[in-house]
Amino acid sequence: MNVLNPMTNMLEWMPELLKTEFFHEFPFHYYVKDKRSILIACNNALAKTVGFEKSSDLIGMNSFDLCASPSHAIAIDKNDKLLFARKNKQIFIEKIMPYSRSETQTYLSYKIPLFSKNKVRGLVGISFAIDDLTNSHHLLPVIESQSTNLTARQLDCLLYLIKGHTIKQIANILMLSPKTVEHYLEACKEKLNCLTKSELIAAGLKLSVIRKKL
Repeated sequence: MNVLNPMTNMLEWMPELLKTEFFHEFPFHYYVKDKRSILIACNNALAKTVGFEKSSDLIGMNSFDLCASPSHAIAIDKNDKLLFARKNKQIFIEKIMPYSRSETQTYLSYKIPLFSKNKVRGLVGISFAIDDLTNSHHLLPVIESQSTNLTARQLDCLLYLIKGHTIKQIANILMLSPKTVEHYLEACKEKLNCLTKSELIAAGLKLSVIRKKL
């Protein structure tokens, strides 16, 4: 059983993983949903965020059970359906206001479809609180000064990348060629000192000019 391959049937090994102590100590939300967007597994971090003691309390719940704002729940379910339709990993910016809190939290969610017999059966997701990603205040002045070197087009491409769009989709939105979009994003990586796409997204989320548009 290869747990490193996200496209295998994760439902077979996820219950075993959930028993491990380090899994529940992860500071981010880790969860598995079925095709109806019903939670079938998650870690304790998610449970505590929405006001529960342990992950088992959330099993069988949907987005409306976890979000005090129906609009947030509708948006999350819409993203799940988009993932199922595209049958490929997606990145989303999602907002949650749990019943246990009065403020809205914003998350960067990375979701991957789960397959069984070549059919999408659900998803596995990891969600990071954007506030946590941008909480290194000593780094923000450096990042902000670097953002002044980004052109308007580079910022546009970076914004749509953070919103979860593919290179082709960004090209269609901005009426550019895919190669031009790739060129702009590579320039963003160089100017923000990033090597990977995930590093670029994290760096982009530290830019106030980007956060204001999310």
